[in-house]
Amino acid sequence: LREDLVLKGHVFSSDTDTEVVAHLVEDFYRGDLLEAVQKATALLTGAYGIAVICTDEPGKMVITRKDSPIVVGCDSTGSYVASDIVALVRATRDVVILEDNQFALATPEGVTYYDRFGKEIEPEVTHIDWDIDVAERGGYPDFMLKEIHEQPKAVRDTLNSVVKDGRIDFKEMQISDEDLNKYEQIYIVACGSAWHVGMAAQYVLEDIADIPVRVELASE
Repeated sequence: LREDLVLKGHVFSSDTDTEVVAHLVEDFYRGDLLEAVQKATALLTGAYGIAVICTDEPGKMVITRKDSPIVVGCDSTGSYVASDIVALVRATRDVVILEDNQFALATPEGVTYYDRFGKEIEPEVTHIDWDIDVAERGGYPDFMLKEIHEQPKAVRDTLNSVVKDGRIDFKEMQISDEDLNKYEQIYIVACGSAWHVGMAAQYVLEDIADIPVRVELASE
């Protein structure tokens, strides 16, 4: 996509995938932002959650997603979009959890929803009635303690996703035993505290699997 856009005269200022999306929308733009975003996303592969604005159409935002969470809210004060319900409940309690390849056209007056073919739809509206502070911290006094206590469940859930009948099975991930035996090195790519966990896991994995392990900072 980048190569095609460059040939058309688009000039890029970064190597990010996100900028490719912006140029792609510009390339399709003919005065209708919704139509441009629909045509652009039809060419995208992978996961994305995007909200697009345009200087030619002030007061409008086109929102869509695929495999990445997007939540849209609207009330008398305006329209809102976020990647998590918790981020919106202080502004509105009525939200729409956008589904893959659905589109939302948000304005200060309201939000209109469309399917992948451009047909207007009426999505299900979810009313949030739980307490915001409880939802954010799960009853813990701070997020750090909450995340520490969530770690055992996170580990169990991760392991259970690949354990079948008491044995580790990677078939659903399309990894065979033959594939595993061919691996010569393991890379752990992470940031922040996850990077520190990776540093500790490096020694455990090398000891158990007898395979060299490298830990890289994701930001690098």
